[in-house]
Amino acid sequence: MSEPAVQEVIADRIAREMIREDASFSFHGLRKNACCYLVECGINDSEIGEILGMSPEMVRHYSKRARALMVARGAADRMTGGKIITMSGATAPNTLTKND
Repeated sequence: MSEPAVQEVIADRIAREMIREDASFSFHGLRKNACCYLVECGINDSEIGEILGMSPEMVRHYSKRARALMVARGAADRMTGGKIITMSGATAPNTLTKND
C-alpha cells in the first residue's frame, strides 16, 4: 500500500472509533455538512452545487452559518490576531442585572 492509502485507512479507523455506536446520520445532514466543509475549503458555489447536486442558491442557504463564522474568524484575526472561541455558561450580551 502507498503511504497516502495507509494514512487514509488509519484516518478511517480513528473516525470509526470516535463515532458513538448509537449515532445516527441522515443523508440531508451529511449533505449539509459536506456543503459547509466545501465552502470552508474555498470551493465556489457553482462547483459545490455540481458536486452535491444543489443549486447555487441552496448552497448559499445551507452554508449561511459557516460563512458567517468564517467572516467572524477573519475579522477577529485581522483586528486582534486572536481567535473566536465559544465560552460555556456565558450570558447573553446586553443583559442588565439589578444591584440592590
